[in-house]
Amino acid sequence: MANINLSELFTQIGLSMQEAQQKIEQFNYLTFINQFKNVNNSNDENSSILVPKTQQFSFKINDTTQILDVPIITLFNHNNLNLSEVKVSLNIKNFISNNKLLNIEVGSNQNNNESNTNEGTIEIIFKKDTTNEGIARIKQEAIKQF
Repeated sequence: MANINLSELFTQIGLSMQEAQQKIEQFNYLTFINQFKNVNNSNDENSSILVPKTQQFSFKINDTTQILDVPIITLFNHNNLNLSEVKVSLNIKNFISNNKLLNIEVGSNQNNNESNTNEGTIEIIFKKDTTNEGIARIKQEAIKQF
């Protein structure tokens, strides 16, 4: 068991969630970027631009075989992984409130038959606010063009 300042506990859980969400967003971004390839920019020899990677498909239409270059980004599911909710439940005892802070002892044994009025449970639910709109709009525009 450890004595923990409740405010610090919330802060650390929040920071951990932010870091996890950043890792997920980075993964989503890299997955998105991997659907493009770098090509030389004809307007500026010192830079490159990203163009969609394509896959060729052969279709027979009216006895004529046609090859179609399809951007692979249009073939992917665009439902990104995200951290939507984290639920933390703590069994606490011996909580002390002083100077607007609440210190708690975490990990109390609920099997103990002793009745203690200074015990309880804290349940914290963190929810994600919104998804990244910028990447969604780029995807939407890319799909419209193809």
